[in-house]
Amino acid sequence: MIHPPRTRGYLLVLAATLLWSSLGPLTKTLLDGFHIPSVSIAFLRCLLASSAMLIGLATLRRDLIKAPPGTLWQLIVLGVFGVGGFYAALAAGVQLAGISLLAVLGYLAPVWVSIIGALFLREPFTARKVVSLGLSLVGAMLAVKIYDLNAFSLSLPGAIVGLLASFGYAFFAVFSKTLSGKCDPGTMLMYAYGIAAVVLLPFQGRGLGNALQPATWPFLAAVIAGPTLGAWSLFSLALRRIPVSNATIVTSLDVVFSNVLAFAIFGELLQPSQLLGGALILAAVILLQIESPANT
Repeated sequence: MIHPPRTRGYLLVLAATLLWSSLGPLTKTLLDGFHIPSVSIAFLRCLLASSAMLIGLATLRRDLIKAPPGTLWQLIVLGVFGVGGFYAALAAGVQLAGISLLAVLGYLAPVWVSIIGALFLREPFTARKVVSLGLSLVGAMLAVKIYDLNAFSLSLPGAIVGLLASFGYAFFAVFSKTLSGKCDPGTMLMYAYGIAAVVLLPFQGRGLGNALQPATWPFLAAVIAGPTLGAWSLFSLALRRIPVSNATIVTSLDVVFSNVLAFAIFGELLQPSQLLGGALILAAVILLQIESPANT
C-alpha cells in the first residue's frame, strides 16, 4: 500500500538525487577539460555555495544568518566531517583508489546510516528495510560494473580512504537529519559549506588557478546551483518527512541517473548488467515507499 503522506518526502529525495547525478558530468568536464584538481573543485564548490547563501540571506532573511541556539556544534561537525572531510576523502580516493572502486565503497554509506539511525535516531531496522538495503547495494555494484576487475586498482590506502569517504557521507546524512527540524536549510548550508571551505583550504595548490579561467565559471555556476544548493535544500526538506536511512537508500539511484547522463552526454553505452542494477535499486525504492507508516 502506498502512503501519500510520505510520498512527497520520497519525491524530494528523488529530485535531489537527480540534481546530485549531474555532478559527475560537470566534474568530469572540469577535470578533463580544464585540468582542475578534484580537491580544488570541492573547495570552490564549498566557498562559492556558502558565499552565495550568505549574500542571499543577508539580502532577504537576515534573521537566518545566526545559527539557532544549540545547533552550532552540530553545524561544525557537519562542516568538518560531513562536508569538508567527506570531500577531502573523495578527492584523495580518486587518486588512490580510482573512481570505480571509490564508488563501490561509497555505496556502503546507506549501511552506516541505517545502523546509526537505528541506534541513535530510533529509526526501525525492519526486515523490509534490510531487503531494500540489500537490493540497493547489489544494484549499485552492478551499475558501477564491480565485475569488471580491470576497472579497479585495489590498495590498502585506497580502500581506507574509500571507507572514510563513506563514513563522511554518513556524517553528512545523519547530521543533516538531526538539524533538519531545528535549522533552516539555507542557514545549515551556509555554515556547513563555509566551515568545509576552511577545512579544504590547506590542500589547495597551483591547480586552483586553472579554475579562474572565464570559461570555467558557467560549469562552476551549474555545480553550485544544481548538485549543491538545489540538491541539499531538497534533501533537507525531505528529511523532515522520511527517515534518513530510507533517504540514503533512495540516493543510490544517483548511479542510475549518472549512467543515463553519461550515455546522453558522452555516448557511454549501458550494459545489461547496469540496467539490471538500476532495476534492483528502483525495486528497493518502491519497497520503501510501500512500507508501513509504523515502521518509518
